[in-house]
Amino acid sequence: MPAGRPRKPTAQKKLQGTNQKCRENKNEPKYDPLKKGTPPPNYFNKYSEELWKNLLTEWDKNPIAEVTDYFALEMMCFNFGFWKDTAEKLSKNPGLLENESHGGLSATVQQMNKCFSNCEKLMSRFGLTPSDRVRLGLIKKDDIDPDDEKMKELIK
Repeated sequence: MPAGRPRKPTAQKKLQGTNQKCRENKNEPKYDPLKKGTPPPNYFNKYSEELWKNLLTEWDKNPIAEVTDYFALEMMCFNFGFWKDTAEKLSKNPGLLENESHGGLSATVQQMNKCFSNCEKLMSRFGLTPSDRVRLGLIKKDDIDPDDEKMKELIK
């Protein structure tokens, strides 16, 4: 098992402004970026499909995801769609929140929580949270309003 920090891709180093020609991995694989017109999987619900299209539209301007990221993007969108759809159903029928026979959360809520957790992890990989955009070099700390307390907490 290699020691030290995991290696950063060259594209990420370029975004952060820390790339050095002498330290570039000459054997780093290069893949095509995911394109705006890439169709979403046919089993997606409306929320998953909407997220898929919105992300690919944004990433068309600033390519982050490559074709090898297709499945991670698919998992993130699916988890988001399931979470959002379930949250909508629960808001209409709050009785689904509790499992009366066991006195705890229902299986639906447990699945929803797991989907949220999965989605949150994948979102950070793609730089979809403010703190992750700073970490990945997509926004600079200097661009952040110094009076924004919430943002300061996120980028500690």
